[in-house]
Amino acid sequence: MKNIFCAVMCIVFAPFVFAADFESEVQSVITSIIPSEHKLIEVQTPVYDETFAGSEFSVYLKDTLEYVLSDCDKEIFDMDMDGEWDAALADMFDSGYLSGKKSSGESRKIRDGILSTKFSRRKNRIDIILTYYNGSSRKTKRISISVSDIPDMEYEPENLEHAQKIYADVKQAESVAKRDKEMSIPISAAMLDSEKNMVDIIYPSSRVSFMIGSPEKDAYIAVLNISAEGKKFWLIKNQFIPAGETWESPKFRPADNVYGQELIYVYAASSPDGLPTTDSDTEYLPDTITAGARELVFDNGGDDIATGVFAITYTVLPDVGE
Repeated sequence: MKNIFCAVMCIVFAPFVFAADFESEVQSVITSIIPSEHKLIEVQTPVYDETFAGSEFSVYLKDTLEYVLSDCDKEIFDMDMDGEWDAALADMFDSGYLSGKKSSGESRKIRDGILSTKFSRRKNRIDIILTYYNGSSRKTKRISISVSDIPDMEYEPENLEHAQKIYADVKQAESVAKRDKEMSIPISAAMLDSEKNMVDIIYPSSRVSFMIGSPEKDAYIAVLNISAEGKKFWLIKNQFIPAGETWESPKFRPADNVYGQELIYVYAASSPDGLPTTDSDTEYLPDTITAGARELVFDNGGDDIATGVFAITYTVLPDVGE
């Protein structure tokens, strides 16, 4: 009877032992890559390697990182867009937070650095790579844990293969779309929840919108959506945004029972004639995003039309308890 009791207790307490060991390992890494004088840290959502996608494990890992940071007397930077979009734009264009005022009139706190994380499965291990960047330096450390240490937890995105194709396409498109400063249009965009917080993981019950800003030049935009199912939709075909202003979409909810990474891709041009062809909605095919960027740049190479692109990526996860 005693042996049975001990076995049961081991089963019950094993996850808690793992959690404590894992938090200790995370704390060791954090103290080694984040200077002690840095207090305000932005924690980006952990993503699966070679994707922009999160998973159930991303939520757990981000919670763990924030808990450990708090335990190390750090403060978590929260990107609240309500009334602070100008400062948020500056933040997206610059590695360090520059300026901005809260609606209360208080100065916004300066962020010390960004903690980003990616993870992947290697046979029976999960490799976790943590990177801390503060505008002048970058430090990276690796943690490896056993797959058996995260029972009943999904760590791969629902649509991993699709997400990897999107990742490669976006990276290629960004390379194609690069132009000199005079011929480029800086565009920033973000997914916002109902409280105007920037988010990249949402749920079927979420009500979200996306906001697009053009801080320096007038811009005409076309917005392409690639769903988790691999469907292609043109959400906007010719929306004008004056320099220094923003445009916000109507609020929407994700499709029921469709999970995984989704993409909203913004093409911008200083003339509506410079926007890529908005063909009929169809299935996503490899190189779709890059083809639009190539058309955006090369078709306008001989004129004075400035161009730009921006990707919003987010992951739809099941509501808790589903």
